[in-house]
This record gives sequence, C-alpha cells and structure tokens, in this order.
Amino acid sequence: MDAGSVARHDDWKANIAESGDEMKYDFASKEWLAAIHGFVHERARAAALTDPDVTMSFCQVIQNVPAHIAPSGEVAFHFFVKKGVVTFAHTDSDACDLKITGDWAAIREATKIEINNDPEQMKRLMALSAEATKKGLIKMEGTPERPASMGFLHDVMAQLTA
Repeated sequence: MDAGSVARHDDWKANIAESGDEMKYDFASKEWLAAIHGFVHERARAAALTDPDVTMSFCQVIQNVPAHIAPSGEVAFHFFVKKGVVTFAHTDSDACDLKITGDWAAIREATKIEINNDPEQMKRLMALSAEATKKGLIKMEGTPERPASMGFLHDVMAQLTA
C-alpha cells in the first residue's frame, strides 16, 4: 500500500457516499463484525506505514442481544494490533486497553453517534455513555486513548450500524 492508498483510505466516508453503498448492518451481527474486522485490518496496515510500532487493543462484550442476531443473547469480540498485525477473535478478553461491556440497546445507541471531530457530538456521546454507566447498562474498563495513526474507530462503527 503506497502513501496515495493511505490518503484514499482515510477518506472512507466519501468513498462510501460515492458508491451509494450504505453498508449498514444490524449492530453486533455477523456482517457488522466482519465489516469491523476488515476495517481494523486495513487501518492497521495503513497505520504501520507511518507508525511501524503501532499497538492497541479493544474488547466489547454485548449482552441482551436480540435473538435474531445472537440466539445466546451475547456477542463478544476483541482485537489486538501489534506492529500493524491484527489478531481478531469472537471472544471476551480482559487483556485489552479498553473493554466495554453492556446492554445491546445502550451500546448500539452510543455507537450510532457519529463524531466527525465535532465537539458537540463528542459531548453528546460522553453524556449518553455517562448516563448508561450510571444506570448500570454500560461498563468501561481501561483507557479510550488510541494511536492517532489508527484513526477513530467509533465513527466507522457508527457508519456501519443500522
């Protein structure tokens, strides 16, 4: 992947808009997870071009998932990025930089907020997350900080969530 590819990759939202493909999936569905998995791989590859030591990890455990998405009622996934290489699994992990556990509806509502570097949208997300945490619907462990080279995964999740 050359520098031009990285620049085009960073403009993922415009590329989706041009194609007319909304690529919206049920939150936490197999299709949604596959799209997130693919994006993390692409982002890690691009990040490694400018930040060869890029490292981060994330886990999400989603409970009370509708039966048509997960008959067991739970979906978990985690990923580790180390020097541009991604390990992605459909399991829980306590070894991640950030772990979010909670109710499907509460996490979905927060996930659908697209930030786009808008401080007001970030305040909205933080307020919604704080309220859900206060109600016991969401638990966050670790730090939400991430390498700048990996971009803001939350906005990708927002774009993909129906």
